[in-house]
Amino acid sequence: MGKDLQEPEIVHGYRRLKKGKLECLYSHGEIRQLCFAGTQVLNAVYSAVRDHNWATIPFSVRDETIRDSKDSCLIQLIQDFREGDIRYQAHVTISISERELTYTFRGTSRNRFKKNRIGICILHPVRECSGKKVEITHPDGSITSAEFPEYISPRQPFRDIREMRWSPLPEMNARLEFQGEIFESEDQRNW
Repeated sequence: MGKDLQEPEIVHGYRRLKKGKLECLYSHGEIRQLCFAGTQVLNAVYSAVRDHNWATIPFSVRDETIRDSKDSCLIQLIQDFREGDIRYQAHVTISISERELTYTFRGTSRNRFKKNRIGICILHPVRECSGKKVEITHPDGSITSAEFPEYISPRQPFRDIREMRWSPLPEMNARLEFQGEIFESEDQRNW
């Protein structure tokens, strides 16, 4: 092994990735603790298949490649979701630069099965978001001003989401842009 090759830093089974002020933990298609300049912006980004009873289907990972350089990181992998009669395959691509993370999920069902949800899950951090203003852009271009729930919300706080904008800190702006499907939110503190 040459002197210029560094072993990745592993934290609780996750690989630490740092590009400029953007930092996160990564494992098997899952991003955890996405921070910018030391402030947590997202708690998690991952893909999931939920069956007709809302159970999370386990998956195996194959063909994972990680191209990590000083300024960027490109991760590609295949997730095979299998349980009972469920056969679903997803191609995941994650791109990380100094100011942006892009998570792409393209899935194919290998057979017919009942499901409640398939796709990307994004978890916001409670401390950095609770009670803060958020701007929701809807598919028709209309914009709704709202707040992240301070207390546990029994209903979906936001629906029909194309984009979300909020400020984890007064001097920091964050933006999520969704493509493909129409997104909605739920308060995971219920579960």
